[in-house]
Amino acid sequence: YNIFSRRENSDTKQLFKRSSTTSTSFQLVKLVPFTSYVIRVIAVYDNSYCKGASAPASPSVFIKTDPVAPTAPTNVKVVNTTATEVFITWHEPVYVNGTIDNYRVDYSNNTQYFKLSTSASITLTRLRPYTSYTFTVLAHALNLVGKKSREKPFTTRQAKPSPPRSLRVIPNSLTSVTVTVDWKAPAFPNGRNFYVINYRIGSHVAAIFTADTKRKRTSVAPPYTLSGLQPFTSYTVWVQA
Repeated sequence: YNIFSRRENSDTKQLFKRSSTTSTSFQLVKLVPFTSYVIRVIAVYDNSYCKGASAPASPSVFIKTDPVAPTAPTNVKVVNTTATEVFITWHEPVYVNGTIDNYRVDYSNNTQYFKLSTSASITLTRLRPYTSYTFTVLAHALNLVGKKSREKPFTTRQAKPSPPRSLRVIPNSLTSVTVTVDWKAPAFPNGRNFYVINYRIGSHVAAIFTADTKRKRTSVAPPYTLSGLQPFTSYTVWVQA
């Protein structure tokens, strides 16, 4: 028997692929998933009287192969839009092997998150500023879960930090012109921080800048020694990150 097969909607000029067997069953291999094929069988005589002669072909049979999980999306790109948002794009899998239902974007920074998208892009919001994330994308096709893309590491933009905490000003027992300023780092640094120690003469409830406000900038972690003060004088001190 000769078995002839080709894709149903392929170019009409495409030749049928021929396979042969002496059995009444045969397994066609290397077919494309989720693709329609047309198949027909022709019996070929093999005896001394009519060797090589062909009988009429069987009626054509139309069949569609089953879907399989899609391959991984490619060319994943991540772009900052704000310190807490990124825009991600990618290319669809080289072999979809079905019909894509949606894409799943996984991302993590020690905690795992995911979002779904019906297109090849998505905007992720509510991210942490100046935080390293790892992104991957996979496709869902006909309830089948595809392979993940390569991991895409990315760090979000810096943003304004929250205020330093637990500010303390400690007098120096050995001198009246120096104090120690101590504080805790911001709860949300949101980037690489340096500190500015502001101080001016007078007791003030609010940290308001005036012409006599002096500033000391430091990239060193607290505590900080503030010197050059006037003895027996009230000061207002505040720290910015």
